[in-house]
Amino acid sequence: MMTHYIVETYTILDGWINCWSVDDETETFPSYLDAAEALQDHLDDISEAVEVGLLPEASYDPLAYRITEVTV
Repeated sequence: MMTHYIVETYTILDGWINCWSVDDETETFPSYLDAAEALQDHLDDISEAVEVGLLPEASYDPLAYRITEVTV
């Protein structure tokens, strides 16, 4: 078994879940750093969308995400 990392999103109904996928497959990252970089890119995209008015301010909440170690 190998250690990988996932980005989880906090949801009101289900708590912490992995919403990230690529081609209908759960997205995992080989290192914490890879997961952190992907999450930062995602947060930057959300921040930019909020700044130009495409998303409401409430859309940007970095505390709604976490990186978790998993064994695959």
